[in-house]
Amino acid sequence: MTDSELFDHYLVEFQPDLKKIIGKFKGLNHKFTHDEMLSEANLHLIKYKDKIINFTDEGEEYSKFCEIGFKKAAYSYTRNLVGWSQSRLLKNSYVRKRVDYIHKTEDGEFSTFEHLCQTLPSDEEHAEFDSNSKHKYVLKLLTEYTQSLTPNELIIIEHLKQGKNQYTIASELGVTHQAVSIAVIKLVEKIKNYLKFDFNTDNSSNKITKGNDAINSLFSNSREYFSPKDSKDLISFVKKNYKKHSLEELTDIFGKGKFEKCQILGVLNFSSLGNHIKKKVPNQSKYTQEEVDLIIKMNNEGKFVEDIAEALQKNIRNISCKCASMIKNQLIKRCPERKPQKPKYNKKDSKKMLEMFKEGLTTKDVAEYFKADTRSIGIQRGKFCRKGLIGLSKKSERNKKCLLQKS
Repeated sequence: MTDSELFDHYLVEFQPDLKKIIGKFKGLNHKFTHDEMLSEANLHLIKYKDKIINFTDEGEEYSKFCEIGFKKAAYSYTRNLVGWSQSRLLKNSYVRKRVDYIHKTEDGEFSTFEHLCQTLPSDEEHAEFDSNSKHKYVLKLLTEYTQSLTPNELIIIEHLKQGKNQYTIASELGVTHQAVSIAVIKLVEKIKNYLKFDFNTDNSSNKITKGNDAINSLFSNSREYFSPKDSKDLISFVKKNYKKHSLEELTDIFGKGKFEKCQILGVLNFSSLGNHIKKKVPNQSKYTQEEVDLIIKMNNEGKFVEDIAEALQKNIRNISCKCASMIKNQLIKRCPERKPQKPKYNKKDSKKMLEMFKEGLTTKDVAEYFKADTRSIGIQRGKFCRKGLIGLSKKSERNKKCLLQKS
């Protein structure tokens, strides 16, 4: 028998002795059980099998591996392992922080785990998600699982959950209903910013379906992959049809559309054949000589660019670009102007606007009332100031003083 086979034979016969050694050195408070310690000892002996086989004792004159040498080595390893395993396990942070005491109660002694299982409340039963009562889940999330809301906001939420209106809440809290209204508006804005979605109109079923489809398309095996033969066929096809097909056309033609654009482009770029496909030319609006003559004529007449675009039935941006090109070619001297976007106010609106300015409202407030641009309202205010109907604003007076000081 070889030394390895002898080692296995000695280890099997040494199992009763191993149990005795472990029972002698393992204390009552050892973290491992007797069977766990026996398993650790066998594993440790097998791990250091070569060292035990080569173990020699000069005092006893063990020159070769034998049963006596194995027993001495196994005894030393097992005795030391009992202490090593205990200290190694105690250094583990999980074991150090673990609490396991004996609690004496009227019903008997219980461990810490058993005591907690009896005293802690049981988890709520999992209920199916009801899309029609999403607000309940949102309120539970905000009130129980987050700390984003202030105590006053939580009180307002509790009152709103009971169906109370702002006047009732104001009277119970001893504040004005305007204060409650402002608090509710700010509360709604905070919830929207925190949740990042509109919890009133969100159609969660569609979004879940869309997300599942995206995940399935990403991890499904339906995508076709290029084989070496496919790569060769694509390269030969592109070389034969030099710049005849664009990338979109090549995707539809080659392989009957089973490969995606990025796959085909990746193979072509790897083979340095990216310049063999036809580049997609952006759409350029072509103008006939009659259209060019019409642009020149209307521009000389002082027409606006919107009028020219309407006459030619083209986009305003295309007309502007064409006029810039015509200036470079010296066909026209300047580009046609755009129509002024200033809104026209009637006498009634101007009178209302003047009254609001006299009351001390700002340009922004007046613009919000008329649902107009702030710039156009500012122009109207300037007209009133020049006529002496109202005075300059604080900002305008400050700017005027600065200009006078500089001059």
